[in-house]
Amino acid sequence: MENELPRKPYVVSEEFNESRESIYEYTLDTFYPECRHLATKSRMYRNIILDAHLIIYRITDVRIEVLDIIHSASSIGKIRNTRKIRL
Repeated sequence: MENELPRKPYVVSEEFNESRESIYEYTLDTFYPECRHLATKSRMYRNIILDAHLIIYRITDVRIEVLDIIHSASSIGKIRNTRKIRL
């Protein structure tokens, strides 16, 4: 492209790398925990909490399957029924 800026080399500080690692760990702990209502040996069922809702998804060998979004006050049975969802 004509208006593209030339690329310059960059360097990062050790503090940046430490902060980045902390953010990564926090993100894993906060946003990608195993869904405690759908525990499996493979830990394939996960959930993300979004306000008062759970987004439930499954991790397979080839993709991430977003199964449902459920209000957090829903019954455990409704949450467990997400195992039956086929994509």
